[in-house]
Amino acid sequence: MASAQPRHADFRQLHLFPGVELTSSEGIHVLALYGPGASAAKVYGLLALAQYNGETNNAHGMCQQGALTICEHIRRTGGVVILAHAEEINGIFHGTLNGARQFTPTRSARSIEHLLEQADALEVHDLNSAAALHFSDKLRGRAIVDGSDAHRTSRAGTRKVWLKMAHPSIEGLKLALLDPTSSLLRAQLRPAAPLHRITSLRIEQLQLRRQPLEVPFSPWFTAIIGGRGSGKSTLLETLRLAVAREADIRELGTAHESDVVRSFDRFRTPGGARGNSGMIRADTVLSATVEKYDPTADTCEEYSFTWRPNGFNAQRFNAGVWQDTGLSVEQAAKSFPVKVFSQKQIFELAERPSALLTYIDRAPEVSIQAWMERNEELRRGLRALRGRERLLLQSVEKRAELETELLEVSRKTQAYQQSNVAEQVGIYRQNQQAQQVLSGYVESLLSPIRQLDAALEQENPYAGVRLGEIVLQRPDSETVHQDALAIAEELDVKYQAVRQLIAEMRQHVEGFQNSQSVTEYLQATEVAVATYREEISRLATQGVGTAQEADLAMRRSQELEAALALIADHQAELDALQKQLRVAYTRLKLHRRRLTRLRREFVAKVLAGNSNLRITIVEQADLDQSNDEFRGILRLQEGTFVEDVLSLDDTNGTATGLLRILTDERLDGPTHKRVTGLKLGILGGSSEILGQGLRGRFMTALRRLGHDDHDTLLEWFPHDLVKVEFRRNQNDNFQSLERASAGQKTSSVLSFLLSHGDEPLLLDQPEDDLDNALVSELVVEQIRNNKSRRQIIIVTHNPNIVVNGDAELVLPMVFSAGQIQQNDAGGLQERAVRERICNIMEGGRDAFRQRYKRIFEDLNHG
Repeated sequence: MASAQPRHADFRQLHLFPGVELTSSEGIHVLALYGPGASAAKVYGLLALAQYNGETNNAHGMCQQGALTICEHIRRTGGVVILAHAEEINGIFHGTLNGARQFTPTRSARSIEHLLEQADALEVHDLNSAAALHFSDKLRGRAIVDGSDAHRTSRAGTRKVWLKMAHPSIEGLKLALLDPTSSLLRAQLRPAAPLHRITSLRIEQLQLRRQPLEVPFSPWFTAIIGGRGSGKSTLLETLRLAVAREADIRELGTAHESDVVRSFDRFRTPGGARGNSGMIRADTVLSATVEKYDPTADTCEEYSFTWRPNGFNAQRFNAGVWQDTGLSVEQAAKSFPVKVFSQKQIFELAERPSALLTYIDRAPEVSIQAWMERNEELRRGLRALRGRERLLLQSVEKRAELETELLEVSRKTQAYQQSNVAEQVGIYRQNQQAQQVLSGYVESLLSPIRQLDAALEQENPYAGVRLGEIVLQRPDSETVHQDALAIAEELDVKYQAVRQLIAEMRQHVEGFQNSQSVTEYLQATEVAVATYREEISRLATQGVGTAQEADLAMRRSQELEAALALIADHQAELDALQKQLRVAYTRLKLHRRRLTRLRREFVAKVLAGNSNLRITIVEQADLDQSNDEFRGILRLQEGTFVEDVLSLDDTNGTATGLLRILTDERLDGPTHKRVTGLKLGILGGSSEILGQGLRGRFMTALRRLGHDDHDTLLEWFPHDLVKVEFRRNQNDNFQSLERASAGQKTSSVLSFLLSHGDEPLLLDQPEDDLDNALVSELVVEQIRNNKSRRQIIIVTHNPNIVVNGDAELVLPMVFSAGQIQQNDAGGLQERAVRERICNIMEGGRDAFRQRYKRIFEDLNHG
């Protein structure tokens, strides 16, 4: 029961390609391979054509035909020609080394060239051998395979090569060998696959597709093709919704501001209403299945994201069942990042380079979310310090007023001090304090006694407490009654003792209070107080002042001195806090500058290999985008104080206003220092900021700002400016994207989007606005560079993208019987798919002719 045994984790079904290795009359080994469906008769027929003179299964038999003729027989019978172990004996590159290690080929250059023209592939075991190095120019661009070349089954599988085929077939093998760069891997454990990928999309109840539609996707490159109105773009937009990327569209602005958003809103609005061409219905259900691989743990997580017009749901496949995760749309988008771009979306990014910042900030290298969290933390800290500063300033600002009042009070009390009243006042205050200390002490003794007395009831609560009658006869209750009476009487006595003890405590305190020492002391203080009052009365009769005035003056003087002492403390705290404020603002400023640095580093990394595109991030220099924010902080109504803040002259590009100063190349100092100077000038109420005088009405408007406005201004920084420049080739000069054609703009931004990332990338007709040269140079080349690390899904009507981009899966879309349909999905090796490409896509045959001349001949004559 071997079939009942569990399969090994690395188990794969085997597909055998029958074939035979022949020795030609010159002694060259040629390997012939046929499709998995070929029978032994195919091999025996080749043996007959090659005039094999040995016995079956005899490895030493030879053919009477030459290698070139054998290759022609193999090709005519539908096989694949592989020149076996080319660098070894019986290989076409065999040769000898002399003492100086100079290589001399055994065969003539002409015979080698003729054989290479017929070969589909070369088998080379050692690419560093003398023969392989000598013929390196002949190997360049060819399919170089490796195999066990085993004559015993125990040696099978010792060497291997990976060939990309949608399905094991002779056509798939031929296609792979015709494109070794992207379809052949030598001596690797397994081909690299993107870590994150969308595996399928299910559409239910779409406006033009009522029946469920299941759409699979390749882990690498899936091309969606079809004529106009076939549903290609619809498929991509439904996928955008299913994988939670609607927010990306919204970042472009409102429907009023963006054609892309307006078009998407039409698509998303439930269809059927008059004048509405929407594709979504109230009962539409879109489900995408996605996979996330963790190479470090060698694990894979499978999720299902389901979108409905009224909600979103995310499930995880765990232990054989789907389980709800509770992820929101935002959380799902974060856990499974996907990039979706339509051609119009790319063009809008090109038209507004500042919008690229949103895209750049999403990169893990920038990590805008972590930056924003830290930025908010620094803002809160700065705002808290500013709030404390305002409180301290309010206190410190009273110092001058209090010092003036203290001076006046001091003058008023000087007369008292010169008439001995000062000495009397001192004695009075000391004795009055003594009375207060003694009274306070006595009160501290009496207060607990009063609390105890208040806690006890006036009547003894135990006097009338008796145990009630117990009905049980057995056991005898008399003993219980006696014990109960005894405890009540004992508690009665104790209660009376407590009351007596409290009375005694009160007597002790009163005894202390009436003791001779305390009485004499209080009498002495009273005498001193009386003497003071007599002196005040005497002074009043002499016109120096009333006793009340003297008393109030002395008390106010003490209050003022205490208040000024507190203000002195507040001033010291304010000095220290303002240092903290400068540090806090510097930290916030450096953190903002760090964002610019992260953006620059990311762009530099992405464009390291792109010599024809240049993206410059100019720190805090986007005045146009920053203008509205700045005016909002200053609470300026639209259309007011334009010349004071920022006025742009479209005719000559000049600007006036405060913001203009930030980027004025004629001024010294970096922009970030000017930004700080601008803020401090406004906060300080200056009439001149950074060399520009402020008009009166504008200054009046600035003075109306409140504390919260000032805090917001201090926390604000202008946006970075994005400059995009490009050139067609290295011989041209860079030019600004603003002056570029639509195709040049699109190609520049598209080049940037394709240059980095490992998340799935979905593009809708990226070739629009591009000429065929740009399609080949940019899109096709980048697809080939990208798809080993990321999944690519492209809606296209350009056959070069499909064919020369080497799509692993082609999804032809058609509109039939009032429904969008998906027919004949498969790889390029499948004849039906190639027929679809040639019938649907203008120039499809040209694309195949360019890339697969031999396959194209088969397509025409098959």
